[in-house]
Amino acid sequence: MDKAKNVFLKAGNFIKTKASSLSKKAIICILAVAAAVIASIVILSVIWGQTHYAVLFSGVSSDEASEILKYSTETLGLDSSDIKISANNDILVNEKKVEETRVALSLANYPSSGYNYDIWSNGVTLFSSKTEMRELQRQQLQSNIAATLRFFTNVDSAIVNLYIPEDDSYVITTSQKESTAGITLRLKDTLTGAQIDGIYNLVARSVPGLKRSNITITDQTGVELYPEMGSSSAQEEAEKLQLEYQKLSFQQRMKEQLEQDIKTTMANLYDDINVSVGLILNFDNEVGEVIEYWGPNTDENGNMMGIISDETFKNAFGGIAKEGGVIGTFINSDISPDYPTLNVEEGDQVYSETQRVLNYKVNEKRRQIEKNSAKIDRLSAAVVVKSNNTFTTEEENSWRKTIADAIGTDMEFVSIKTSPFIETTQPSIGDNSFGLNSISGESMALLAIIIVLGIILIVLLILALNAPGSRKKRRTANAAGKGAPAVAGAGAGADELEFERTESENVPMPENTEFEIASLTDETAETREEALKREIQDFSKNNPEIVAQLIRTWIRGEE
Repeated sequence: MDKAKNVFLKAGNFIKTKASSLSKKAIICILAVAAAVIASIVILSVIWGQTHYAVLFSGVSSDEASEILKYSTETLGLDSSDIKISANNDILVNEKKVEETRVALSLANYPSSGYNYDIWSNGVTLFSSKTEMRELQRQQLQSNIAATLRFFTNVDSAIVNLYIPEDDSYVITTSQKESTAGITLRLKDTLTGAQIDGIYNLVARSVPGLKRSNITITDQTGVELYPEMGSSSAQEEAEKLQLEYQKLSFQQRMKEQLEQDIKTTMANLYDDINVSVGLILNFDNEVGEVIEYWGPNTDENGNMMGIISDETFKNAFGGIAKEGGVIGTFINSDISPDYPTLNVEEGDQVYSETQRVLNYKVNEKRRQIEKNSAKIDRLSAAVVVKSNNTFTTEEENSWRKTIADAIGTDMEFVSIKTSPFIETTQPSIGDNSFGLNSISGESMALLAIIIVLGIILIVLLILALNAPGSRKKRRTANAAGKGAPAVAGAGAGADELEFERTESENVPMPENTEFEIASLTDETAETREEALKREIQDFSKNNPEIVAQLIRTWIRGEE
């Protein structure tokens, strides 16, 4: 304790000794610096101790914002200080928990309104062009989505490619492009259907105007992923779903090709053509059976030949007659005079019948045909041509037949009409208005820099003209200008005068004379005599004619 007390006493005495040797101004400066350092430490500690928030979802409805807040605190276990709602219904989350919270809420299909990115790049400057800002915005969004996807279970890495069409605010276009997204995932293991559905929801709500149908998600093997793949029979369901998507894709491509064929047919005659093709394909499997029969053959006489399948023989005899004939003779004919087998007397009735039926085998061939190809159930086309001239009946029928032949359908399923150009009442600022579209982004930035520099120069010029020194110079010049005529009339012909002596030698300086000349500068270090000399020199440089007249007057007075 004594040693510590001695140390403090020595330190206090040392500080007192040094402080006594310092001036009052130096002590005040030291105390001010120490107070500033202490205040900075306190302020920084307070700032570092505060929770920093980042925007998780923006543009969310008030009801859904309350649901998200309740779900995050009760289900996800977030502390109330880690998540809050701003005045404009933005969901703010502790910046250290942004990504994991976003993934958990995406799996729960939140949000259903708004977007989950407040998109803007900190790299955009005042002079960045529109193209640069749009590209930086797209790159930042791709990076944010990829970083979020890495938080999903069984996702090792992600590559995100986005296409966001440019918003033509000042140009009227006939076709509207849609946003698309392509995502490639490197998976550690198979994803469940809920995870895949959550990825679809995350991406669709991260990009304005992006539809689920325009999102393609594949794994590292190139297999496309769908939410339905997470069922028990995942492989079978995936194959079935893949087949259905292929059918729809084939139908859409065929429809677009038919529309393009119609436009190509009419492109040389009309500039603006709207075409819509109605196409329904039947992908149902068809199973058919074909049976072919042939045989038996016949000989040259027309008698049947072939393999006997079965034979039936029938023989019948009856009547009143005496038996006759030779014993052992085969009866092979009916009763007739040529082959008498019975003694038939007058009045006797006799009948005999023999029947033989032969069935030959017939060759048979069966074929089963299964068709998996698509069949057109319905194909129609509607064409609208923008023209102020209407078609005649003959022209309309001719075009209908041409279009029907081009796409392979009947004429009755084709309709065509003309529509006049619509005159818009709103001013359209396009390519020919101000020529803004022809100026590149770099030129626009350079033009902005020139305008800003011009404004700065104008402000500096105004400040220079209103400066105290300039005003004093103008007042001195005006005062000297008023007295110049009287001095100038003092003598003529003094232009030939030559000076060989300095100004101090020619101009007599009266003693005990005080000059009240205001300083033209704000300097306080120079003495009165130095200021006087400088003022005289400045006055001589700025007003040489007045000085010459004064010198002439003084010289003539001495003569």
